[in-house]
Amino acid sequence: MSENVFGEMAKRYDTKERVALADIISGEMKQELEGHSHHTLLDYGSGTGLVGLALSDMFDHMILADASEEMVKVAEAKIADGGLEHVRAVHLNLTRNDTDIKADVIIVSLVLLHIPDVRPLLESLYKALNPGGSLIIVDFDKNHAIDHPKVHNGFAHEEMRGLMMEAGFQVPAIRTFHHGERIFMNTDASLFLATGMR
Repeated sequence: MSENVFGEMAKRYDTKERVALADIISGEMKQELEGHSHHTLLDYGSGTGLVGLALSDMFDHMILADASEEMVKVAEAKIADGGLEHVRAVHLNLTRNDTDIKADVIIVSLVLLHIPDVRPLLESLYKALNPGGSLIIVDFDKNHAIDHPKVHNGFAHEEMRGLMMEAGFQVPAIRTFHHGERIFMNTDASLFLATGMR
């Protein structure tokens, strides 16, 4: 989907349904991160910060990055309202530009389904990770009930594992963690979490 579509959606993006799903995703990510010491988080494709901001107390520094300037503006307002001095929001499109941002953990939540060619983005995310860092991806399991020209209909676990390994990540762990009603284009679907290490 184009950045313009997300720009138009930004101010009304935080629907009750999206907030509820983000709570489930951030809860799962918290469990994944528990017991590890990390300093910097990059939430790539952060949107309005629904998932990333829920993890802000686990990191010394956090960067919310999105390709939509309007989404970044909404995230900046949330950061200011929350007095979160260790968090910043930036306009960044890694499908078009490199970055000098480095992070210990990168999260990518419900982003890859919108990216036509996933592998170059995974390679850019790998470069943005500090050695020993982790990439955590949440996206939809492959769903043959979905057919849309602008989005992937989810990802099979072996497909995602292969893409991550081709981008350089150590053998990723992937598991389905949530089944929900009408969560993917008004269709029942399940979510997976994939973790890859640099």
